[in-house]
Amino acid sequence: AGKSSEARRVIRVNPDNTLPRVEFLVPKNRETLPPSAFPYTVQIKASDPSGIATVDIFYALSGDSRRLLVGRTTDPLPGRPDRFSVVWEAAPAPGGYELRARATDRTGNAVETSPLSMVIP
Repeated sequence: AGKSSEARRVIRVNPDNTLPRVEFLVPKNRETLPPSAFPYTVQIKASDPSGIATVDIFYALSGDSRRLLVGRTTDPLPGRPDRFSVVWEAAPAPGGYELRARATDRTGNAVETSPLSMVIP
């Protein structure tokens, strides 16, 4: 008599294809931040119906494709589920920089801001 076997595969489908919303609150575009302003608190507004899992802040020297991580947060500000902050500890060398924020929701969808320009004199 022949043997039969059954294979089962579980495929998990992410029904959430809504991208999070993310924007900088502080600093503002084209802002000048003197080295004395550091450590500097970058403030972000991010939201998503499934909740925000992480917010990452990156910076790069203007025109340079190499991005460096300022920091990551997983915790919204107390009482403000759509507000996040990351402390940028040390001022980078003088120059023009682009700052970007990336928000990832609890189902893995991620979106990045357009670059914000800033100057360290």
